[in-house]
Amino acid sequence: VGTRSDIPSDTLQQCESDAYPVCPNALAPDNLTPSECECADRSSIRLGGVVHGITTDSFWDFIFAPAEQAAADFGVELEFDRLEPQDDEETLHLKMAFKILSLCQSGVDGIFVSVPSLRVEEAVLKCLELDVPVVTINSGFDFSKNATVASGGEKTSLAHHIGMLEYNAGYGGGERLIRAGATKLICVDHAPGVSVTFERCEGIKQSIIDANEKGAGLTYLGKVDVPKDSAATYKVLVEERVGEGGDWDGYGFLLCGVSQLNSFLRVKEDHPKAVAGSFDVSNEMYDAFLSGDILFGIDQQPYLQGYAPVALLTQIAHTKQTLLNHAIETGPSFVTSPHPDR
Repeated sequence: VGTRSDIPSDTLQQCESDAYPVCPNALAPDNLTPSECECADRSSIRLGGVVHGITTDSFWDFIFAPAEQAAADFGVELEFDRLEPQDDEETLHLKMAFKILSLCQSGVDGIFVSVPSLRVEEAVLKCLELDVPVVTINSGFDFSKNATVASGGEKTSLAHHIGMLEYNAGYGGGERLIRAGATKLICVDHAPGVSVTFERCEGIKQSIIDANEKGAGLTYLGKVDVPKDSAATYKVLVEERVGEGGDWDGYGFLLCGVSQLNSFLRVKEDHPKAVAGSFDVSNEMYDAFLSGDILFGIDQQPYLQGYAPVALLTQIAHTKQTLLNHAIETGPSFVTSPHPDR
């Protein structure tokens, strides 16, 4: 039986060349020749995005770029501006909430957001009341899976959450530090007050509790809050939490983000037997794997966290269909040195 793909067709070949059925504009790939394919025109779809990734945090480069690429691929309009650093997290979250409300009240066809705090949660609920489809990314999974509002006599929920389950990732990080010989563990938080890092530290804490129930005899020294922009203060705070000098044999640290790397390496210069793992990866982190200074990085595939929400919201706006699963997990994936003996 012949199928469409089996039948020679100049028109079909042309449409495949033009990336049918995803045609971002009315031109063929040469950007000069008008496309003759009957592709979906999504140019009227307008999406928004608001996240807590500020301009100075390089991790978010790998979310912003693919989001813009997805908008170009699907031929939709995307308003996704990056916020500047603020004096404190509360101010940042307040500006996020204002931007979220502004986009939803302006009539966007869908919006994706990170949800680091209650202030942002309240703005997201307002969007649901306005019948704007919402996808959460990166942070806010617990809120995302439970949030509902009454709209038109029915309950409206958030469409999806795209990201890593932070608690599970923190738990896995704790397990790996324990296997590496750490008996006294600390969670190092560069963003206190943000739900993501809180969940990560809760995860490592529970991994220690569970190990101790099996007789491990471990000590959790808690969460230490550190600054983002002062390696000297970082070192003082971490050393105060440990409370002793020496090489720190048996101490294990879970860093809540790759932005801590340089500061932690300064700590390790004076305490060379301390072991550590970190959330996220970067070129500098790979160098730290190779040198043995960091045992592992916890990758959450930020590219997917940028590209996927645009793709899903486009389909929701165009077809009114969503996937069955609420959570679309992009991690954790544990990245280690290719030389495990180091």
